[in-house]
Amino acid sequence: MKLVLFGVLTGALLGIAFPPMPFYLLAFVAFIPIFYALEQPNKKYFMMLYFTFFTYHGMANWWISSFQKDTDPYLMMAGFAIWLTHAFFLMMPIIAYSFVMKKFNSKIALNFFPFIWVAFEWIHSQSELSYPWLTIGNTQILNNTWIQFIDITGIWGASFFICYVNVLLYQIAIHIKNNHSGIINKSLIKDRVIIKNSLIISLIIICPLIYGHFRKKEFVFEDLLKTHQTIKIAVIQPSINPWAKWAEGPLNQIFLHQHLQDSLTKSQGKTDVSLWSETAIGFLGLDFNSGHNFSFLQKWVDDNNHCLISGYCEFYFYKKGEIPPITAKEDKFDSNIKYDTYNSALMLNKGNNLQNKKEQIYYKMRLTPFAERLPHAEMFSFAKKWFEWGVGISSWGLGKVQRNLYFHKEEKAIPIGNIICIESIYPEFVRNFAFMGAEVLTVITNDAWYDYTPGPEQHFQIACIRAIENRRCIARSANSGVSGFISPTGESIKRAEQYKRTAVMQSLPLLKEKSFYTLYGDWLARFSVFVTLCLMVFGFLNSKKLYQINKI
Repeated sequence: MKLVLFGVLTGALLGIAFPPMPFYLLAFVAFIPIFYALEQPNKKYFMMLYFTFFTYHGMANWWISSFQKDTDPYLMMAGFAIWLTHAFFLMMPIIAYSFVMKKFNSKIALNFFPFIWVAFEWIHSQSELSYPWLTIGNTQILNNTWIQFIDITGIWGASFFICYVNVLLYQIAIHIKNNHSGIINKSLIKDRVIIKNSLIISLIIICPLIYGHFRKKEFVFEDLLKTHQTIKIAVIQPSINPWAKWAEGPLNQIFLHQHLQDSLTKSQGKTDVSLWSETAIGFLGLDFNSGHNFSFLQKWVDDNNHCLISGYCEFYFYKKGEIPPITAKEDKFDSNIKYDTYNSALMLNKGNNLQNKKEQIYYKMRLTPFAERLPHAEMFSFAKKWFEWGVGISSWGLGKVQRNLYFHKEEKAIPIGNIICIESIYPEFVRNFAFMGAEVLTVITNDAWYDYTPGPEQHFQIACIRAIENRRCIARSANSGVSGFISPTGESIKRAEQYKRTAVMQSLPLLKEKSFYTLYGDWLARFSVFVTLCLMVFGFLNSKKLYQINKI
């Protein structure tokens, strides 16, 4: 039971370090209790590890069950199911660390721990079952100057350094215990192990701070507005009850968005782009959602001389000769008619050529596990109906092609990377938009399922990390917030008041320079996977422990 408490302490420290709480420095000591517990002779490690990450997930992510009076029972149960099962995924790097410790020794295991942790974080983000929200690098979102170096490493660099500082501090603590009888005295000042580890810790803290200080000077937002072409974006925040929106009439919701945009235009002048939230345009009819007859919206766009980017529900019916996937839906009255529904983003430019509009619709590619789609549904099609909830459209189709949308201004086509909801938590996925040329990023989401919890704020802060990694401005439209604008240094430029029907406007610079991370993606994570695989294979090939446990 004592070891379980050590595990719970690690989980609690990680949970408290997670935003929006401002205790991010706790992440740099959070793993020390579990390192100590794993050194103790005990066979109940599994229980300890489970409670460690059950605590972490619970403290940082308790809100995903959506504790509101209108919450759909399926969503609430799904939230609890994720809480119960996600701990098993988070345990995996510690289990691998324990394996290395048994096959080699504690010193080797500790030195490779940062690689092991980052490798498993990255692997965990790859499948349809992935949920990398709790990547521990995300704890440093509010540590703004220090974290600027992730434009080189991606968020994985922050996770790596957090793990490494934990290792170095633990080594200092154990060294003092073993060699100085736990007594703090003057002899510690001359101890080589302590001096070496302290120096490395200092470099890990100070070097990123220096880098961040100078890098932020290169991306002063006011200076960028003066030196770059700009785009004026209006973010619309309708604050519609997500549980009732599907029954209240999609036309009324469109009129609400238009009214908010028109009022903003009257008070603040013309805008280039009007950005509406996820699924802002619901199901109006097959002529609109499948036949793409957007004429009444196109007229509004033309009359206002701007561009519209909106969340949109696409219905795609498979034609004769096409082979629908096994996950396709069937028409209620004719089983021969197969179709898919897509959580999409629609862009309408002034004078849009409707014949080319297909390229201006983007299908969401990263779907929320279980809530939007049964992960790997092709393999478990028999269970698809078990995971459909009673609000709006469920079991969305999976988009296959990642593409930028193009806004036409002054006879130029400006690429915009539009990210839908949970896609913003995937580093390399967002990076791909910038790599393909996006000069500004937009995020559309509906976080109103989690109003008055930390969820919407966490989601906004994670978007700040994507801005730093790719050195792009971000405009973000969320149904009830957090809506606003983010600078290339991950700082909030302007935010709409949360839970209020409103609209805000901001000019953003169009940036073309590609960061090291944008150019090379998850290089650190992939290298960590390579190192970890080599270590694990070497361990498996040796049936006996290679070395005696050394003192650290």
